[in-house]
Amino acid sequence: MFYKMLEKILIFGLPIGLAIPLLMEKHFLFPFITVKTCFFYILVDILLVCYLLLLTKKKLYPPKSKLLYFLLGLVGLRFILDILGINFVRSFWGNYERMFGLYTWLHLLIYLWIILSVYNTRQRYLKLFDVSIFVGLLVSIYGIFQKFGLYFWVVLETGDERVYSTLGNAAFLAGYLLINIFLALYLSSKKKSLNWRVFYFSAIIINLFVLFSTATRGALVGLFAAVVVMFLFALIFYRAKRVRLISGLILLLVILGSLSVFMLKDTWLVKNNLALRRISQISLEEGTTKSRLLLWKMSWRASQDRFLFGYGDNNLIIPLDRYHDFELKEDWFDSSHNQFFDELLAHGIIGLIAYLLFLFFVFKKIIRERENDFWLTIAFLGLLTAYLVQNLFIFDTLTIILLFILFFGFLCLKADGARDSWINKNLPKFLTKLLVVIILILVGFIYLHIIPPLVKIVQGQKYVKVDIDKTTEMFKEAEEQTWFGYGNLAPLMAETALVAFEQPERYSTDELARYMSVVMTTYKKAIAASNNYSKFYINLAKLYQYARIINPNFIDQSIDLLEEAQKYSPNRIDIYYALAQGYFYKDDLILAESILKEALNLNVRQGDVYLKLAEIQFRKGQPADAFDNLAMAEQFNRRITFEQWEKFAQVLVARGKWSDVLKVFFEMDKLGPNDVSTYSNIALTYKKMGNKEKAREFALKILEIDPQMKEIVEAFLESL
Repeated sequence: MFYKMLEKILIFGLPIGLAIPLLMEKHFLFPFITVKTCFFYILVDILLVCYLLLLTKKKLYPPKSKLLYFLLGLVGLRFILDILGINFVRSFWGNYERMFGLYTWLHLLIYLWIILSVYNTRQRYLKLFDVSIFVGLLVSIYGIFQKFGLYFWVVLETGDERVYSTLGNAAFLAGYLLINIFLALYLSSKKKSLNWRVFYFSAIIINLFVLFSTATRGALVGLFAAVVVMFLFALIFYRAKRVRLISGLILLLVILGSLSVFMLKDTWLVKNNLALRRISQISLEEGTTKSRLLLWKMSWRASQDRFLFGYGDNNLIIPLDRYHDFELKEDWFDSSHNQFFDELLAHGIIGLIAYLLFLFFVFKKIIRERENDFWLTIAFLGLLTAYLVQNLFIFDTLTIILLFILFFGFLCLKADGARDSWINKNLPKFLTKLLVVIILILVGFIYLHIIPPLVKIVQGQKYVKVDIDKTTEMFKEAEEQTWFGYGNLAPLMAETALVAFEQPERYSTDELARYMSVVMTTYKKAIAASNNYSKFYINLAKLYQYARIINPNFIDQSIDLLEEAQKYSPNRIDIYYALAQGYFYKDDLILAESILKEALNLNVRQGDVYLKLAEIQFRKGQPADAFDNLAMAEQFNRRITFEQWEKFAQVLVARGKWSDVLKVFFEMDKLGPNDVSTYSNIALTYKKMGNKEKAREFALKILEIDPQMKEIVEAFLESL
């Protein structure tokens, strides 16, 4: 009875793993990632315990499969290369934002092993495909609610044109739906029942609709490539001439239809459709494309330092930081946004070649299946093509790789149902029970260090305006409990710190000091754990600058951190900004100005640099130079806002530079014409300058705009 119960837990528990895309919880840090991953970890651990106990009674092992052995070997090779990398701890655990390290791969392999042991024939395995398609359909329906603004207590508002459903990211959703579409396409050819076929085609249509609603170009290009490959394969290899003819016609229509998107890009049809519009904008000169090309070039340069073995998984922030190209519009990357470059950076040329060989053998297996099941070859060829093409522009996540593992497992099973296994022994009961106890104690200990910090960080953020000591306590507990992910915890703590420093008068100096001590400790751990990531140096330095009201010496520590950061990433414009700000707070305006002028040599974001220079020169009492730099900022398309002009006016008023104050107010009038407050300031400025006629002119303009100001204006005119 006990062993039958264990078997049922495996039979019903394994499909539950495919439901993780539906999970999210706002009370967790990174709720779209951590909740799914932690649930998957715990589920797999439970299934592993049940499986091991069952093995004492029943010989339940996967069938022999060269593909399975190759995958096990590939992960084993990655394990060795990660040990040789720059930080094995990060490679093993990953971080809270991605939750994708060797620990995750270990659970994926266990999950695959148990699936192949329990659902050990292709006929049984198809039930898992059904579960995945059904879950994918629910994810898509959720996305449809988002698209049409049907928000209620369980449906989150996106705040974006692009749908992301329960996955939290449009690109991740697109990659997940792509695989489900091809699984449904394959099953539609396997089942003869009309009801099932209606279900599969409905799932395909709904998933395609949501896929287009994500407007993810990588996935849409992958879909196009998959369709081309599928029909091209049918055109060449299918025996029936009629099918080959139809395949050729469809292939031609697909290619012409795709080309028409570019030819008709200026028409209302393309312009009014987000997905088509984004596709039509693809070119070597388009912003995102240029950024990707720069990022890949940067990744190639970074790979040369450790070309053979790589940096180790989850360590890509360091080479990408060191070789940062300041022409990139985005600043911070933990991935090259290309699975193949990521593999090269993580595991060197050895790992990349092994990964490509693995994909080659998967491709070879699919092609060989055409003799037994032609439609399997067609559908899975499309699946593999779509997956690989979209991976040129994105990286794997748990929800995507889980479906890839599911698809891969099916290929590991023999078409004829043969189940010969490479192991044929029961496990000894005593040793198995001992192993189970060790696993339970170990995983319990692990999750006490993984899950509580995820909750405490989110809870701590809520207390900052009410009880900062409570926030300090929760953040300290999170920092002490966690083993990894300091780089995720520290920035969230810093965000809360900024909230506190918006109104520091609400707290005592001691309260702020205790709080900042925890945040700074976490940031120092993040720096050490990341192998000196410049972003953490910069953020901690900025935090010291905010905390100068607690201790003025923090400014010097801020400058020291920034100078250290320049050693690891010399091309970071952010470092120049922060250094200039540090010297600005020290009232060393000359050095602050010098640093910004040096930053101009980077030839990046000159508009922002000139704007910052102007601010410093206004404070130095050099308005002529400041106005020149503001003009330069506008030449580099950096528009000066009404609020920024207002701040410049305050500085000039304090210095009594009335003619320059007037110049600023006229600029404000251009941005916000007929503003009573601006005209009042202009009138007052003319009065200060002794120009009563002009003061009267602008005072009367106020009356034209707001007659209710009559008494105030008359009093002002009398004062003249």
